[in-house]
Amino acid sequence: MNIFKNTTFSWWQLSIFKTGMFLLGISVGAFWSEFFKQYVSLIAFIGTVLTLYITYIWAKR
Repeated sequence: MNIFKNTTFSWWQLSIFKTGMFLLGISVGAFWSEFFKQYVSLIAFIGTVLTLYITYIWAKR
């Protein structure tokens, strides 16, 4: 089983995946909100860095 194989998805398959991940994130955040409160700054920083990295890669193409 090769989990790193190249795969192409259609736009609607990716939208289903993204919606599922978004809802899973909301569920985890609501259920464990007290745990994540102490890490809000770190999570926001990592999210910002990752978003800027992907934006840079996208703009470079």
